[in-house]
Amino acid sequence: MFVDKIARWILERINELDYELKIIDYCIGIRYSYVIVEGAKGQSMGLAFTPLEDVVYQPMARAPNINSLLELVSSTSILNKVLGVALMNALSNYLLWCLNNTFGVIFLYNVNLIEKLKEFAKEPIIVIGNMKPLVKALRSENLKVIAVSERNPCYRQGALPDTLIARVIKHANTLIVTGVTLVNDTIDYILNLAKGKRVILVGPTAGAHPRAFIDNGIKVVASLSSKDIEKVKEIIKLGGGRWSFTDYCIQYIAY
Repeated sequence: MFVDKIARWILERINELDYELKIIDYCIGIRYSYVIVEGAKGQSMGLAFTPLEDVVYQPMARAPNINSLLELVSSTSILNKVLGVALMNALSNYLLWCLNNTFGVIFLYNVNLIEKLKEFAKEPIIVIGNMKPLVKALRSENLKVIAVSERNPCYRQGALPDTLIARVIKHANTLIVTGVTLVNDTIDYILNLAKGKRVILVGPTAGAHPRAFIDNGIKVVASLSSKDIEKVKEIIKLGGGRWSFTDYCIQYIAY
C-alpha cells in the first residue's frame, strides 16, 4: 500500500547512508503525536495527526523502533500507525534537515501557501479533509472549490462524508489532500480515484521526504518541519494542534 512504499523508500535511503539513528522520545497526544530521532548530525522530529475517532477501544500502542517501521505503518492498529507515520517523518526530516539530502526536489520555504496553490492547482478543486482555514483561504481567492470531504463527523460541519467522494471526484482537476490519509490508509482509495488528476498533499502529517511522494504520483507537498523541537513537544503534550505549533516550525512547499 501507499504508506508502506513511502516508508520502504525512506528506510532504504537511511540504510544506504549508513547512519546510526536512535529514537530518543515519542508521545501520542490527543491532537498530534510525535517521534524524535537522534544521530551524529543532530535531532529531528516527525509529527502525525492522532485521529481520535479511530482509536476508541483500541489496545495500547507498542513502543516504536526504527527496525519495526514497516510493521508499524502497515499495522491495523491506528495507534501503531500514528507512531509509524511520525517515525517515518522523523527519519525523513533527518535526511532533509540534518543531512541536507533533497534528492533533487525543489523546496520553497515560508512562502504563502495559497499564492503557490494558485500556481500549482488546476481548477476545479476538491479538498479532502475539512481544513477550514485552508478552504476559506482558497475560496477568498476565488479559486473554484467544488467539494470538501471529511471523515470525522465532529469536524464535518457541512463537508461531505468521505464515503461520497467517489461521486464528485470525477468533476475535479486537482485534489488537495490531508496527510492524515496516510494514517488511515484512505490515501490508496483516493489515488485510485484520482488517476490523471493533480494531487497536492498537505499538512504536518505529510512530513515524509517529498521525493518519495513525488516518485509515487504526488504533484506537490506542503508540510512543515519542527525548528524548536522542545517547544513543539511541550505544545503537543498540552493538547495543542497545528495552529499552536506552526510558529515553531519551518513551513515549506516541495515539488
